[in-house]
Amino acid sequence: MWYHPHFFPLYFFSHFFFKEATDAQVAVAVRKFHGIKGATKDLQGGADYMEKAAQTGEDGVALANYGYMLANGWGVEVDVAGAVQKFQRAVELGESGGWVGLGYVHYHGLGDIAQNKTLALEYYRRAASSGDAQALFNVGEMLRLGEGTAAGVADKEAALQHFHAAAARGHFKAYYMMGLSYWFGWGATNNCADAVFLLKTVAERGPWGRVLRDAYSLYKVCILCSHKYGFLLLIVVFCCSCTRALTFENVHGKAGHRRKALILYLRAAEAGYEVAQNNVAYLLRKGMVPLGWAEGGASARAGFGGERVEAAGSEVVEAPGCAGRVGEAFLERAVMQGSSEAAVALGDIYHRRGNTSRAVYFFEVAISQGDVVYMPRAAISLGRMNEHGDGVEVNKAKAKYLYSLARRAGGEGEVAGLAAETMMEVAESVTHVMDGFSSTLASLSSWLFSWF
Repeated sequence: MWYHPHFFPLYFFSHFFFKEATDAQVAVAVRKFHGIKGATKDLQGGADYMEKAAQTGEDGVALANYGYMLANGWGVEVDVAGAVQKFQRAVELGESGGWVGLGYVHYHGLGDIAQNKTLALEYYRRAASSGDAQALFNVGEMLRLGEGTAAGVADKEAALQHFHAAAARGHFKAYYMMGLSYWFGWGATNNCADAVFLLKTVAERGPWGRVLRDAYSLYKVCILCSHKYGFLLLIVVFCCSCTRALTFENVHGKAGHRRKALILYLRAAEAGYEVAQNNVAYLLRKGMVPLGWAEGGASARAGFGGERVEAAGSEVVEAPGCAGRVGEAFLERAVMQGSSEAAVALGDIYHRRGNTSRAVYFFEVAISQGDVVYMPRAAISLGRMNEHGDGVEVNKAKAKYLYSLARRAGGEGEVAGLAAETMMEVAESVTHVMDGFSSTLASLSSWLFSWF
């Protein structure tokens, strides 16, 4: 078995975040239990606060959370009977987590409760009927394995449907099981492209999320430093932010922040994260970060795209186009990861250089990926090339098709596509009128000359 649904961290704590509960005791319990938001991990302290929140008997989320603590002995003595009482009270309050807790207890046969997977599946289904993401996932996993079903028969097609429903509600383990389902053909036809996309989505929810947030925080500090009231804004950022990227020792100028942002983005880019690859390319191609240090000077730095950078104690160093080429290499890597944004950027770059074959290739890649933001941009760019014969043969029919493709994408693409179609029709009408006028003028001239 690749993954078992019932050995998960305290599910309702994450559930709490989605519901944005405001109860202070639950919030403190969450922080202490997980050791997050500056709190030291303290299971007993978390359990104490959760118990206080559950004592009222009127908070379904707190009751379900505390029930899990009692059932597993997380910060308290194991008390399965007490856990069942908490779960039942949560059910009475309409909290779907109570059903999930009862299913959990019966699935594992905790305490004096006999293991009964059929009953566990029934409880999970009751919670799933109200849209509970964890319950949907658990039902899917039990159906996939044939647990709790009649005669132990698996239903992988129904399991996949439950994984889809759980994923739609933000359950990332459901994305993982969907990826495996499409990879191995569990309840669906094998589809390697979908499997890779789903598994990649899960992988990118790893530690790189924090790396990217730190990098972006550093980049934003650079923007603040260049603002008219940057110092005041920076004070606000320090007061409101607790990310490690915004420590006092790091705030020593835009160049330093950009270098640190670039380093963090590079780490994520090397892990194959296309967003980071795009950001590395952006910083390099815009000349926002020095690419390297020149020999012969402690602080001499090479500029980007032919920029000349003065450095104390050293002569001016020049690195024409170097950063641009490195940026383009990262864009190509992002395209390999499925980034339509990078494909459009490369298409624009090659089009400006007059390398139309490469431009067409990257625009077509972006179109094939169907991204609602970048597909219309690629379609309009390629449509204009076909309309005006810009590096390709004139093909009005293909241009019209590409413009209509952008228009059908909706949003900004709809406006831009409609404008391009309209301009093309106007141009064709004007051309038709001018051709008719020229023909009439030629006929009139021939008639006049015939009289002389």
